[in-house]
Amino acid sequence: MTDDWSIDSLLRGMQDRGDAPAIIALDEGRGTSLGYRALTEQARGLAAGLKAAGAQAGERALIIGPNDADWVVVFLAVAVLALAGPFLTSVEPTRTIGRPFSSDGGWLGTDG
Repeated sequence: MTDDWSIDSLLRGMQDRGDAPAIIALDEGRGTSLGYRALTEQARGLAAGLKAAGAQAGERALIIGPNDADWVVVFLAVAVLALAGPFLTSVEPTRTIGRPFSSDGGWLGTDG
């Protein structure tokens, strides 16, 4: 075991697992899966988009959305950016970053 753990080392390890299922979700009785590589690529892509939209390390993140694969992607993206949180709260953030992250009404905002 090593003390050199980081979100980047986690994502590298996930990427190395390739297309093996990382998430298996039931949606209306059907199972869908998202592989480790796809999950990693989506999380890093979203993190890049959030950074381009102005997200900065230390801002608090608010994630509102259903407990699904999209939520996991957003959670990992928030971790990549070193945003504090995610916090689930009724306090409205002062700005919204980008667009809703999910067709189910998922939403991400920060306090910056």
